[in-house]
Formats: sequence, C-alpha cells, structure tokens
Amino acid sequence: MKRQYKEAIESSIPYVGSFGAFLISAEAWNKLAVLAFPHVATLDELLRRCAAGEKLTEEEIKKALG
Repeated sequence: MKRQYKEAIESSIPYVGSFGAFLISAEAWNKLAVLAFPHVATLDELLRRCAAGEKLTEEEIKKALG
C-alpha cells in the first residue's frame, strides 16, 4: 500500500515543478480512490479494460454501479 501512495505522490512532481501546485494524474487519483474506497476497484478495473479497447457488457456496468 505504501508503494501505491509513493507512486501517486511521485506522479505529481512534474506538476509541482511546473505550476507550483500539488496535482496528481488521473491514474494516481484512481489508485488513491481504490485504496480509500475498495468498491471503487471494480470501476477502476472497468476503466482499464475500456481504455484497452475491450467491450464491456451492460450487465458488467450495471453491476459495477450498484
């Protein structure tokens, strides 16, 4: 778990250097959300599959959204 927090923080370093603000990438936000809210892991997995070009079924989406 500590590694995931470290990755999220490290991903923000370019933003801090460029803009003087603490920003993290969308991927890092997903990682943090999964850690804080385990049920989000299902949504995160669906997002990854969708980004990889995989077709999702209506049933999978409904199940993930509760």
